[in-house]
Amino acid sequence: MAFALNAKESLGSGIARVVREELAMAIASLRSAKAASGASPKRDTGIHEARRSIKKLRSLLRMTEPRLGTVARQEIDALGAAGRLLGAARDSAASLEVIDSLEARRRGRAPSKSLAVLRRRLSRTPSNPASELDAALKDLQAIKARTDEWPELPNSFGFLGEGLRETYRRGKSALRKVHLDQHPEAFHTLRKRVKDHWYQVRLFEAIWGAEPREAELRELQECLGDEHNLTVLEESAPLAPSVKKLVDQARTELRTRALFLAGGIYAEKPRDHAHRIHGLFEAWRQAPAVARKGPGGASGRSRKKSAA
Repeated sequence: MAFALNAKESLGSGIARVVREELAMAIASLRSAKAASGASPKRDTGIHEARRSIKKLRSLLRMTEPRLGTVARQEIDALGAAGRLLGAARDSAASLEVIDSLEARRRGRAPSKSLAVLRRRLSRTPSNPASELDAALKDLQAIKARTDEWPELPNSFGFLGEGLRETYRRGKSALRKVHLDQHPEAFHTLRKRVKDHWYQVRLFEAIWGAEPREAELRELQECLGDEHNLTVLEESAPLAPSVKKLVDQARTELRTRALFLAGGIYAEKPRDHAHRIHGLFEAWRQAPAVARKGPGGASGRSRKKSAA
């Protein structure tokens, strides 16, 4: 099933199901990566999918901290350790993607020799050794085994509302820090908080069909991800002056757009954000057939038909 709740289960049961399914997906993805020989697209895809599942799980567990407490914090740390074991392959792939985007920014000019040399150099960078994949897989399997011992989650929105509020507050705080100090690490922290918010929103996507700001949130993630990849590229190898100029231009544009989008995403007060999700959740649970049609309900669909 998708990374989302549904109306056929209690809230606590739904969250437990999502955790088990996402852990199973991460484990299956790593097994697929291990089965691929050497450096291959299938191996990179498996590692990428496993890392994405890990990020989803960490975001979900941050939302359950008010209820699970130490258990949630320990598992968040354990998932983070597993994710870091898989980082080398993703950083290498991200650097190559950045080179492609920088070449595209040259707008039809002759291919850059400096970028071509950089690509060849980074293509030879080794990815995660098998021992790191084995260690990450073992960590994930241990976490999955421990889920049977986690405290049972109640069929109540209260503890999740507190988690949603805290995650959103952390995002607003990260945005303020970026405005004060535009260091790459500050943008990277904002990126992590945006991912937490994004995955938590997706967990409840069945409530409204789509978050009203979904397009903006998706673009914000992409901007911050591309901005971070520029930093990864700079740390991977020395850059020629012409490449450094392209990197600086791209970074300025991405940061400007990201700050504009983040200002809209984080315009609510944290308490108002949690209350809004809670209201939608209660309406969805009481009348799921209507609520799942989205914020506009049946009347919204009728107006669209009339307008057509």
